[in-house]
Amino acid sequence: MQAPPKPQKGRSGYYVLLLLAVMSGFIVISAIAERASNEVATLSSSIASTSSPSVERLARLRSLVFEVELNFSEYLRTDAKGDEERRDFETSLDSLEEAAKGYLALPLLHGEQPYWAETQAALIRFESSVRSGEQLAKAGNVQAAEMEFSTAGRDAGDDLVRASLDGIEFHAQNIQEMATRIEQSRHRSLLVTNTLSAVCVAFGVAGLFLVVQQRWHGAGGATGLRLAQAHAASHPAARRVIAEQFNASAFKRADHFYQGVDRAANLHLRGFHAL
Repeated sequence: MQAPPKPQKGRSGYYVLLLLAVMSGFIVISAIAERASNEVATLSSSIASTSSPSVERLARLRSLVFEVELNFSEYLRTDAKGDEERRDFETSLDSLEEAAKGYLALPLLHGEQPYWAETQAALIRFESSVRSGEQLAKAGNVQAAEMEFSTAGRDAGDDLVRASLDGIEFHAQNIQEMATRIEQSRHRSLLVTNTLSAVCVAFGVAGLFLVVQQRWHGAGGATGLRLAQAHAASHPAARRVIAEQFNASAFKRADHFYQGVDRAANLHLRGFHAL
């Protein structure tokens, strides 16, 4: 009897390697997706919490500079006696200070320090000039107030507007760069995950092929084994039948003794027996 076919150890090793490769692929895909998600979240948070508010507040700061200059000019035109003009001037100046503090309180981005310092310095000069002109106007020296405002005040205002525009341009470029990095991160993550997914699918198909191949060979071996066993079991019986047919015993009953000799010769002997 033949022994049953033994499993091939080499293919078992292939199965383990394929399983490890597929599991490693999924782990790497998860890690890459997590990294890309964190990078996108960080960049998006930077845009939402810093760059966008900075652009908004700097734009408002720029418009408020013109509003303060206009309201202060109207206030001086009334010889510092118009209550409504004074309230409008003070309201716009307070709004300017609030917008400037709101921008300066935001977190600084890499490379923003020069624009931040320029805006702060221009704001200090502009507020100082406007407050100085206001004090001169309240003291009754409107002409000196107009002189102060038209020289130092407007120059400081122009510097503040320029600093605001520079800051807006810086943050606009920063937003564009971060948006590009977000798009590149997503594209890179999608490309890598798709590639690894295809590799994992290929490994899975290879493993399936090996499993089917092993089962096919195992089934063929078992069928051959059953056929060999059936042949081995029938072989002794066949030999006994042939032996009984061609090697009958010479010692039989008297009325069938011819089974041990040739039948034709036996018939001739029976013919002489009647005599």
